[in-house]
Amino acid sequence: MDGRVLQTRRGGRGCVLSSGVGLRRSRPPVITTMCRGSMRRRDEKRMMEESATLIDTMTREMLQELFVGSAVNYVTEGEALQDEVSGMLERVVGPRIDEMPAAVLPMIDAYLEALNGHGDNGETARILQLIKGFVLERLEDTLPEPMRCLQEIMDANRDDRLQKYQEIAERGESMLLDVYKACAGLIQTLEDEDEIADLRFLSKLCLIKCEIDSIIPPDDLKGVVRNRFTEIGGVLEYDSGFLKELLHVQDSMKRISLIKMSIEKVDENSIRPGRFLDCIAAVQKEMLETQGDSDDQAVYHRIQDVAHETRKVLEELSGDLPLTP
Repeated sequence: MDGRVLQTRRGGRGCVLSSGVGLRRSRPPVITTMCRGSMRRRDEKRMMEESATLIDTMTREMLQELFVGSAVNYVTEGEALQDEVSGMLERVVGPRIDEMPAAVLPMIDAYLEALNGHGDNGETARILQLIKGFVLERLEDTLPEPMRCLQEIMDANRDDRLQKYQEIAERGESMLLDVYKACAGLIQTLEDEDEIADLRFLSKLCLIKCEIDSIIPPDDLKGVVRNRFTEIGGVLEYDSGFLKELLHVQDSMKRISLIKMSIEKVDENSIRPGRFLDCIAAVQKEMLETQGDSDDQAVYHRIQDVAHETRKVLEELSGDLPLTP
């Protein structure tokens, strides 16, 4: 097999194969993001280069072993056995798992996407799929149970998530609550980065947190940090200012457009969806405690509308549901 497909060079914001095929950065698998954390911009180039080199090395070694194994099987008129492939993965990939850069799985996804786009589903693609499957299996073995459950929820489609929540709740008295805590912590970790590495992934996490929040009885959430803002004074001025701006917009579709545009901005001033929903919740809590007049009630309901519209935007960004006018 031509090893050139795995030789990469940097090309602008993405990677370029030696054959000239452009690769866009693909969404990091959920497991990778959970285990490794998101990559900071200053480390990204180094991680991409290290990952490309490692993938090239592992693929070459696997192809070499498969070539020798195929020759032996041809001479003996035998067939390749599954345990032979498993042994190759253990020898070639296994020792490298612990030191594997965070970008390896996203890079493998990008290679597979490029190969598929050119109709190349041959030996190299099969090797990459084997390596990916082996790495994911090993990483999943190291995840705590709440993270495994969160992985299952992420893998489920929108219509099946409610059933998945019920299944997880039956696994232990506090399991769904532990998943909620893990989800909230992961959202905050991702949003603390200078730039959002994967907006689709973050959007789905925010939706899942909202869904679990509506399922767990309020008494079970006592003592649990549901909101990163313990009081209204902790809300960031940027988030509260954006909320005030939205409250002055009468048209719902206009508000949705503004929310989507603000979340999709690729700079440090973009609205972080999880933080913004926490801001809304903190404002609503404050308003309920003060029990204001009818004008306050009208504002409260408008804030509820903004929260609903933010979730609609997240449904679109996560791929859960197309946004229609």
